[in-house]
Amino acid sequence: MWTKIVKDISAQGIAVRTADECSNKWQNLKRENKAAVTNEKLERRKTGGGTLTLTAVADEQKVRIAEMYKDSASFNGIIGGLDSD
Repeated sequence: MWTKIVKDISAQGIAVRTADECSNKWQNLKRENKAAVTNEKLERRKTGGGTLTLTAVADEQKVRIAEMYKDSASFNGIIGGLDSD
């Protein structure tokens, strides 16, 4: 899978990337997006009225990643689950 992705990315002519670089970039994008979605959820759950201080996850890239992982427990947590800490 990463071989095809590397080929497609390198074909753009901007830079030649390795499979490890592409994989790391994808993992970083997922991690950043998960944090943004989590922060937004936490902000929406606050009490006391007022306005939402965070902007919605409106960046197109973030929306696409969130959509891809919308049913993933590793991305969204387990519905009704408890933190074991």
